[in-house]
Amino acid sequence: MTEIDKTDFIIETEDDRFIRVTEGTGDNLLKEDVYDGYIDYVNYSIYETMKDAVNEENEKDGGMIMSKAYIENLEFAEILVMVLNQLDIEMDIDYEGVNTGSIKDAAEIVDRPDPEWDIGR
Repeated sequence: MTEIDKTDFIIETEDDRFIRVTEGTGDNLLKEDVYDGYIDYVNYSIYETMKDAVNEENEKDGGMIMSKAYIENLEFAEILVMVLNQLDIEMDIDYEGVNTGSIKDAAEIVDRPDPEWDIGR
């Protein structure tokens, strides 16, 4: 099993959306967020094609999901569950956080595209 980079990965949903998740830069939290205990976040962007997700073009929607723990200290599965819950996406995952075929490391797709993941569609 390939280890997924928890700071940049792409989820393909059952309804054929592609969600790219990246670690936040830390500069988008408001004072109110910090007061409420949030210290870090991930950004997400929703695309209609894998090609758009890889190239970060034609974003259809997006946002940030705040965390009360530093993203670097979370396990991949914790980040994945946080994103799936926030976006109300149901997906079968195991405790290692991987539903093979539906989640890919974004850098791996760019470097070695999998034939099953048509980045031109």
